[in-house]
Amino acid sequence: MRAYRRFRGQAGVLAVFAYALGAGADCGVAQTTQNDNTELASPELRQLNAANGFLERGLYDEAAKEYRGFLDSHAGDAQAAVARYGLGVSLYRLHKYDEAAAELEKVYKLPGFNY
Repeated sequence: MRAYRRFRGQAGVLAVFAYALGAGADCGVAQTTQNDNTELASPELRQLNAANGFLERGLYDEAAKEYRGFLDSHAGDAQAAVARYGLGVSLYRLHKYDEAAAELEKVYKLPGFNY
């Protein structure tokens, strides 16, 4: 989906996110993490998978805490973009739109990251 090129700024990021939700990309975060990693036993991935599980179950506060913890400890990890996207989703679902937009803006700027 390359529709995000039509949007600019925080409002655009939220519009793209809303579009993605409408297109069925509701909780693809967990699937992305599990499909891209065969080593699920590492502590970092356990934390990321826990965050994804909280997100899928609608426990958005817990998911945001886990995503933030992962990003604080593993900002340079290959899965950091996935975690940041999950954090943005969690914040959006908590109606913290400004915070969600700030996180999603960081993901939006990454080359090659698809919503």
